[in-house]
Amino acid sequence: MHILYVCADWEVDVLGRSGSSVHVRQMCETFASLGHHVTLCCANAGGPARLSKRVQLHVFAPKLRLREWLRSWFPRPGAHPVDSRSQRTGAKTTDSRLPLRSVATALDYAARRMRLWQFRRMVLNALGDRRVDLVYERASLFSLVGPKLGKVLHVPVLIEFNAPFALEFPDRGRLFKKALLGWETAVLASSDAAVCVSEQLADWLLKAHPFASKKLHVVPNGVAPGLFDPTICSPSLQSQLGLNGKTVIGFVGTMKAWHDVATLIGALKIAGADAADLCLLAVGDGPRRLEFERQSQLCGIEAIFVGAVDYEQIPDYISVMDIAVAPHPKLATFYFSPIKVFEYMCMAKPVIASSVGQLEEVIRDGVTGILVPPEDPVALAKAVVALSQSPTLRDRLGEAAHDWVSKSHTWEITAREVLSIAKSLTL
Repeated sequence: MHILYVCADWEVDVLGRSGSSVHVRQMCETFASLGHHVTLCCANAGGPARLSKRVQLHVFAPKLRLREWLRSWFPRPGAHPVDSRSQRTGAKTTDSRLPLRSVATALDYAARRMRLWQFRRMVLNALGDRRVDLVYERASLFSLVGPKLGKVLHVPVLIEFNAPFALEFPDRGRLFKKALLGWETAVLASSDAAVCVSEQLADWLLKAHPFASKKLHVVPNGVAPGLFDPTICSPSLQSQLGLNGKTVIGFVGTMKAWHDVATLIGALKIAGADAADLCLLAVGDGPRRLEFERQSQLCGIEAIFVGAVDYEQIPDYISVMDIAVAPHPKLATFYFSPIKVFEYMCMAKPVIASSVGQLEEVIRDGVTGILVPPEDPVALAKAVVALSQSPTLRDRLGEAAHDWVSKSHTWEITAREVLSIAKSLTL
């Protein structure tokens, strides 16, 4: 099968370090490893990662002169409801620039449509006369590239949703919401099937588009067991970071508000009274990194913030962690499928996670990890102390987590489920 994978979102650098980037690469590589020919067409390939020769990469980045001006009026795409007061509290917000935002919204919409039209033309030119059997598009704002390509090429179209866009772009106003609803309706109606990474995301889409109930399928994210091997040992890295003899509490992720590192730091301050030699190892970067570093200093806890590292180096950093933590705040809709948690588990690390969204399905409390209420530093501290004082408990939870995730949430399993859906479209 020749799979045309389309990622028209210029905010997703497919060779980058973000979870979105990892998802695109792993799906393409896994499709190829299963014997399929994969052509990846994207709008942004920035980043240090590399794709194997099995995946043919095409990068198309049409330029828009209005782009930088428009960005000054909008939050960066990918903003999360936790950064929006209206989404956190339900309160209405006012903005003195609202009339200008309405004009900018219309211009932004027109600019995006033009760029997507250019992108689609470039994809068709790159394909030439080559036959395609499936168009697989990672949904991006206002993009109908996948369905339109499917119509031209006369092949099935499968759309992958990773987030509810109404939450990714908060406080845009009625004009934007109306355009967004119309786009979602069009993309669901014109595609043959849609994949969501979580039940919560599928429920969100179904509330607005009940007609799509037969098209929606839930396929969670996965992990690469060949990369995240529990036998990896990095004593040199441990010595380099000065972690010998310490109980390392690890976090991997973007330093943004939907990763509640603030509560984790508060919990470690509390836990320090009952557990000695605790050290926070935070891997990742983001707009709140300096804030978290200052908080850890004020709380008097030992913390090492290493910043962003290449994806292939993440297993080495996880290997030196004794306990891995996935803290998240209270959100009205927690729609994520936690790639980093799968990676912790695959490396047989005991995981402490907030009891929100898909995490409640992924982790069996007391069996494959420990669940704690979100934004509760006392409960989190209690879990940290319990694990730090019991190596036996850490081993038991880690081994159970590894056994479970390696049988149910690898990228191969994810890809096979998607291919099964695609095959049903051609029968």
